[in-house]
Amino acid sequence: MKRFIQITRHVYEEPYTLNLAIIACSGRAMGSLEFYLKTSDLKDIGEALLKFNYRENSTYLYELGSERPVNNSAHYFLFKAYPTGRGYKHYAIQIRTNNKETHRESGWPHLHQESDLSIEIDIDELQKLGQLFIDFYKLEQDRLYWSPVASFLDTAVKESRLRLEPIDVAISVLPK
Repeated sequence: MKRFIQITRHVYEEPYTLNLAIIACSGRAMGSLEFYLKTSDLKDIGEALLKFNYRENSTYLYELGSERPVNNSAHYFLFKAYPTGRGYKHYAIQIRTNNKETHRESGWPHLHQESDLSIEIDIDELQKLGQLFIDFYKLEQDRLYWSPVASFLDTAVKESRLRLEPIDVAISVLPK
């Protein structure tokens, strides 16, 4: 498996709130989540990643929702960029997702879908990802794709009349 992050945008209450689906892979583990966030959060994440530099170690944390049942949130999404300790240029992105749904159809109502993975990334790629977030914020494209070998925005998502689930659409547009 290869390392990548893909975020797809699906028709919702734009331009204020976005319906996104993320699929991320560390090369060893993969996770996905459909979630909603304020459009301005994309710009905030991008600007925070662009501030990373060679002179100082920084950590950035974005959290949406809560995993605590008492907080009654629909889902949990964590995006964290942090130094790995292997030199001034080495960072990682931690992505934690929890859809907090039970899988009644599988006969395990007490289980929910969650993932927690970290993707190694150097500071130059981290800043490239930050610029992708800022450009994605403009809402001109519907897919953000980052990997160490290819990073781009495009309009690969075509909303179907059948109204597929956003995660199913996101999987269908993953680069081959």
